[in-house]
Amino acid sequence: MQYLGILAPILVCEFMWSLGENVYAAIYGNIGTDACAAMTMTGPIQGLMIGALSGLAQAAGILIGKSLGNEEYDKAYKDSKRLMWYGLAGSLVLSVALVLLGKFYVRIYNVEPQVRTMAYQLLVVFAIVSPVKVQNMILGGGIIRSGGKTQYVMWVDLIGTWIFGVPLGLLSAFVFDLPITYVYFILSMEEVVRLLISVVIFRKKRWMRTLE
Repeated sequence: MQYLGILAPILVCEFMWSLGENVYAAIYGNIGTDACAAMTMTGPIQGLMIGALSGLAQAAGILIGKSLGNEEYDKAYKDSKRLMWYGLAGSLVLSVALVLLGKFYVRIYNVEPQVRTMAYQLLVVFAIVSPVKVQNMILGGGIIRSGGKTQYVMWVDLIGTWIFGVPLGLLSAFVFDLPITYVYFILSMEEVVRLLISVVIFRKKRWMRTLE
């Protein structure tokens, strides 16, 4: 039953996250053809940047899980903070590089100038948000899960996506009729919500336990 209690929230979390991503894609697609094309252009870069730092989340889960298994709770907490700082530093470096090189990247596409401009603006927004996304990957996807408290991660994702992200995206796109850049930025504020909740959970240390 313990393993079911760990596995079930992960399955729910991944399913609802995937569903939320499809809703986001539908929002972007209904804003307009140019907006959809610009968002599509940013996809490879987003994948590369997140992929480059996703190893830290995996490493965090393994390293912190090992410390918790040895009941070295102080070490686990200190190592967690160090890994978070590493992730922040790495994501900031990549974000600066993206802002500086983003204009060269969008030029490789044979699209209208306004689409290139829109794509670059979206890349800048992503560069601003990506350090927060990386922290969420490390905290939620690695550190907090390492103690088996997957229900915490599930609720953080559900609140971020379905209480904040989806409603904000729908309101900004279809009620306030904002451009894609503003919609993406407002929608991405769900990452800030997730991080704030995750930091509270992290500091309370209730996720720190030894799995039997």
